[in-house]
Amino acid sequence: MIVLKDGKLAYVFGTPGGETIGQTEFQVLLNLVDFEMPVQAAIEAPRLVLNAEPNFYKAGAAITVQIEGRVPAATISALKAMGHTVEVLPGWGSLGHMQVIRIDPKTGAMTAGADPRRTGYAMGY
Repeated sequence: MIVLKDGKLAYVFGTPGGETIGQTEFQVLLNLVDFEMPVQAAIEAPRLVLNAEPNFYKAGAAITVQIEGRVPAATISALKAMGHTVEVLPGWGSLGHMQVIRIDPKTGAMTAGADPRRTGYAMGY
C-alpha cells in the first residue's frame, strides 16, 4: 500500500495473508493516521480478522472473528454479546506480517518497523 499526504509520499507498507491482507493493512493504516501511533507501535497493536468458511465468495458463508488474545477480555465478551462467533488466538496470533516505512514530510527521513508475528527486520542504509 502506498499512502500519500498532500501529494507527498507518507507511508509504504504491506503484508502477506490472502483474504486478510486488506484487513491487516486497514488496521495498521488507522493506527498510523487516525491514532497517530509510532510505526512500530502501529504494527504491534492487537489485531482481528474476519474469516469466512468456506470463503468470502460464497453466499451464506459462516463468519468468525479471529482476534488476538492480547485484546482486553471485555472487548472479546462484548463481541460475543453482540452475537459474533469469536475465536481467540493465543498471544500474537500470527494475523499478518506487516512491514512499514514512514517518510517524514518535512525532512524526508524514513522510519521503518517490522512485525514480530513472524521473522522480519527493518534495516536502512
